[in-house]
Amino acid sequence: MEDITLKEIIKILVKRKALIRNTVIIFAVMGLAFSLLIKKPTYSATATIMMQSAQNQNTYSTAIKSDAILNEVVKSLPFSISVAEIKDSLTVTSKQGTQTMEIVVKNKDREKAMKIANQVSETFVEKISDVMKAKQNVSILSPAVMPNSVFVKNVISKTIIFAILGLMFSIMFIFLLEYLDNSFKTQAQLEQVLELPVLGVIPFYEYLTQKGVIINEENKL
Repeated sequence: MEDITLKEIIKILVKRKALIRNTVIIFAVMGLAFSLLIKKPTYSATATIMMQSAQNQNTYSTAIKSDAILNEVVKSLPFSISVAEIKDSLTVTSKQGTQTMEIVVKNKDREKAMKIANQVSETFVEKISDVMKAKQNVSILSPAVMPNSVFVKNVISKTIIFAILGLMFSIMFIFLLEYLDNSFKTQAQLEQVLELPVLGVIPFYEYLTQKGVIINEENKL
């Protein structure tokens, strides 16, 4: 493996292409299995609210995530969940140039994701005037619906990452094998080590048989 050229590297990789291909496939399948079976998929539900003015978007975003709102949400939900868990799963985004905000909730249970998003939006619309200590004209533009699909991007990205890891692993393994292989591959390598010219070469019997030079054991040319 000393003074190896780019041409030789390519030749080594081409020679071991089956190993590279199989390793990449195995790692990609492992990534897909990890995303779909081991790590449960995450669902996303989105509710949209309409405000009277876009000027209060930052204030409303903070208010939605406040304990005053989320404590009421926890009390109203039909299942047990903490305020901290809701905060971790909750994202509020403002649509620039509009008077709308999106309340996005991610959860491994798609029904819970929908119910939390709707309850947060309903509680916010109901309680925001009390929190702000003034009348606020806020309404629900569109409630969250039951999400039907998982985060496909996450599944694809993890599969690609595992496939890349498989590619890197296979290349490292191939060069490790080449490094540990002390056999001579070419006449030039033998002459370089022995510092003597090669006077003759004994051909491989198997190679000559494949080429049709040797027909059988009784008739060797």
